[in-house]
Amino acid sequence: MNCGRRQTNTESARGGSSEDRLAVRTRLLADNRLALERTARFWVSDPYDADDLLQNVCLFILRHDAVPEEASVFCAWSRRTIRNFALHHFRTRRRAKEIALGTLTPRLEFDCIGFDSEPPQEVARLRALRQCLAMLDNEPRDLLMRCYVDGETSLAAGRRLGKSAAAIRQSLLRIRSSLRRAVGRALIRDDVAATKQRNLYA
Repeated sequence: MNCGRRQTNTESARGGSSEDRLAVRTRLLADNRLALERTARFWVSDPYDADDLLQNVCLFILRHDAVPEEASVFCAWSRRTIRNFALHHFRTRRRAKEIALGTLTPRLEFDCIGFDSEPPQEVARLRALRQCLAMLDNEPRDLLMRCYVDGETSLAAGRRLGKSAAAIRQSLLRIRSSLRRAVGRALIRDDVAATKQRNLYA
């Protein structure tokens, strides 16, 4: 990736006023804008999220003290900063998803897997349900979260999505049925894998 190479007179600005440093950094950002945009979109595929990421990095660069103001190193440093911000974004999103799944799983326990008198089987079923929830598309998982965790009614969900309350209830029924089937298949796969493992060491 070709970074901007235009030389800037930064040595005098480094020891100058905050207005001088702001002017230097603004010019450096402008000189390297294309390279930084490409870096942001390399790390974050969604263009809107990539733009938000780049905006946050630019604000950080303008406000942070320890920013290299030499044109020869600024672009590489900024691209590493974009990478670090992107990795933080992914970790935050993953933690949020894990928290959501941890909240949603017990709410769906009875509807999707019922209750079992054997604790080991109960744990296996809950684990399978959580895995199946993680593989759901965003739209049905969001509907489950809103209705089962946030307490949104079918009527309110229908108004938000432009559907009738009956259509929302049917959607929830289909999602729960799909999850029950997926949990059943996952448990069968786990049983088969465990049997093969036992036979391997028998």
